[in-house]
Amino acid sequence: MFDSCRGRSRQLEAGAERFDGRSDYAAIGAVTNLASRLAGEASAGQILLDQRLYSEVEDQVDSEPIEFQLKGFRRPVAAFDIVAVRETAPARSRDAR
Repeated sequence: MFDSCRGRSRQLEAGAERFDGRSDYAAIGAVTNLASRLAGEASAGQILLDQRLYSEVEDQVDSEPIEFQLKGFRRPVAAFDIVAVRETAPARSRDAR
């Protein structure tokens, strides 16, 4: 049995399948496929992010844009190779006011 959920206009299906007293869990869909394909393209220690995830951290990292022609995607996929995480000032505690 799989349940479908939608987030930020991307489709993901996740759920558990039970057979002979054993449970297997899986996630399927375009988001999972993209993550798997980018992980497959990354070399050891390399971090590749898709456009959506990169937009959430772009002010915190240094990156190089890159495009891949990935299996299962009709057009080239824009990705970002994270080359460094920028140092940030430590967050102030609310109690330190």
